[in-house]
Amino acid sequence: MDFKKAIGVFIICFWLISLEMMANAAEPQFWVIGNNTGYSTISLRQLNAVFTGEVVLLPSKKPTTVVLHSSNTPECQFVADLYFKGSIPSLQKFWLSQVFQGRTNPPMFLATHAEILKYVSENEGAIAIVFSKEGIENWLIPMQAQ
Repeated sequence: MDFKKAIGVFIICFWLISLEMMANAAEPQFWVIGNNTGYSTISLRQLNAVFTGEVVLLPSKKPTTVVLHSSNTPECQFVADLYFKGSIPSLQKFWLSQVFQGRTNPPMFLATHAEILKYVSENEGAIAIVFSKEGIENWLIPMQAQ
């Protein structure tokens, strides 16, 4: 009888843990923040255009300043995976060529979430992908449902 109770408790615990994991999986793994960008929400297509240098002027008519994590961070690797086939040197080379060809402003490479948040809050037209919700309430640009 005790063995059956133990199995029952185990199954209920496993079920509750799986429900929590499903709830957490529904939350985004990253958030977009910006300062006076003109986006009330942003679609994945618009985000792709911004982070691949296609958008020079934002809807607010401010010049775009893309803010990226420093190349020695896992967050930079995420962006490299998303847009540059996993290569951080390709990401750096791409932005260097865009800037030297006069196509866009240089991106800002910053090391920490706090530095990125501070830069975005102080610079109109700045837009970034962050991986923590901490302190982003005033700068959050919600993602549009796909």
